[in-house]
This record gives sequence, structure tokens and C-alpha cells, in this order.
Amino acid sequence: MTRRRIVRLVGAIAVAALFSSGLQTASLADMTITQEVTTTLGDKKTTFTQTTYCTKSRLRSASPSGTFTVIDLDKKNMTVLNTKGKTFMVQTFEDLKKLQAFMPAEMKEMKLSVRETGEKKTMDGYPCEKLVFKMGPSEIIVWMTSKIAIDPAAAEFNKKFLELTKDISGVNVQGQMRAEFEKRKAYPYLTIIEMALPFAGKTQRIESKVKKVSYEKIAPSVFAIPEGYKPMKFPAGMPPPK
Repeated sequence: MTRRRIVRLVGAIAVAALFSSGLQTASLADMTITQEVTTTLGDKKTTFTQTTYCTKSRLRSASPSGTFTVIDLDKKNMTVLNTKGKTFMVQTFEDLKKLQAFMPAEMKEMKLSVRETGEKKTMDGYPCEKLVFKMGPSEIIVWMTSKIAIDPAAAEFNKKFLELTKDISGVNVQGQMRAEFEKRKAYPYLTIIEMALPFAGKTQRIESKVKKVSYEKIAPSVFAIPEGYKPMKFPAGMPPPK
């Protein structure tokens, strides 16, 4: 399995995990989050609307590469769906743990650090405070607001996610970051990621801003593999799904 494909897979996991969180309600609630995402790579800039669906045990999110990722805590797996080729790949958390052996050294021991800047400003009516995260080679700037608190369902999802992925550093670190928001009782309103792409020789910038959050019940079909999608052929050396 090539380094490039490994980086892409881990990147899909990272983006999906990063763009999940929720607002506070009286009880556990399904949650749909709509964000405006702008990616910049060299002179190319692309803006699209991304929707994340979350329950206390499942999460579905899109990545800038055009894939969708579904994390299912009950099944202890992750499914990456490619909308262009209509293919999907299922990996259990145990598979992802084994996959770490093929990852670059910097991803095997990925650590998270957070720095409080003290910077504050109001964005679209939301009073925000700036945090700076370092995660491997990537820097993540987050403008969080205490006006949007974290939903109990999202907190439950993250608690279980942290436990199930504790031996998968490249995935678990995303839950650690969400835990930092829970600790501060604040929600990431604007997120800016600077991600080095060694195979492209460039740095990709991803900006994500919350546009809308709703609490309608989410149909189970949202998390299902769409009809007509075919399983991807697994590269040599990569653990196949059970």
C-alpha cells in the first residue's frame, strides 16, 4: 500500500471526525449540522456546503476530496464512500489499528497540543475565542463560541469514540480535540486547517464555518451504503474487512 493512499485514508478519517459536534438540548438528540467549506490548494479555490449527521452512536460527514465517511460505534467500524466511483470501503477499528503499521512515523505517534491565544472577536453575532491546535504536521485554528454549547448526545458519542479508538492514535486524536471543546463548554464556529500534502508538494487550507444546526430525527438510511455502490478492492498488505 502506498504512502499516498495511506495519507488519503487517514485524512478522510481526520476530516470526518473533526467536523462533528453539537448544540445543547434538554436530552439526547439527533443533529444535522450544515457548514460552508472552502478549500484552497495553490491558486484553486473551491467552496461547497457540507452536511454532517450525528446521533449518539453514528456520524456521517463529507470530506473536501469528495468522499463520505460513516463512523458506527455500535459496529465499531468506519465506512468511506466514494461518490464519483460509487465504491465503498469498510474498516473495523481493529483493522485501523493494524493499518498503523503501514503509516508514516509521524502518524503513528500523533500528538495533540492546544494553545490558548486570548484573542477574541465577534463573528456573525457570535462572540468567539481563538484556540490553536497542533496535530502532527497540521495546524488547526478554531474560533469557538460559548453561545453554542455541546449536545449531550455528541458528548456521549465522543466518550465512546475515545474509548474504542484509544489504540489508534491517528483517529483518537480527533476525539481528544472534541474533548477540549467539551471542557470549555464551547463549539467550534469557524475552523481553519493547514494540511501539508507531501505528494503534491503543496499545503491545503480548509475553512469551515457553521451555517445551520437542526434537531430533526435522522433516518437510518442516511448512514446506510447507497444502492449500487460496490466494495473497493483492498491494496496488498491492507487488512480486509471481516
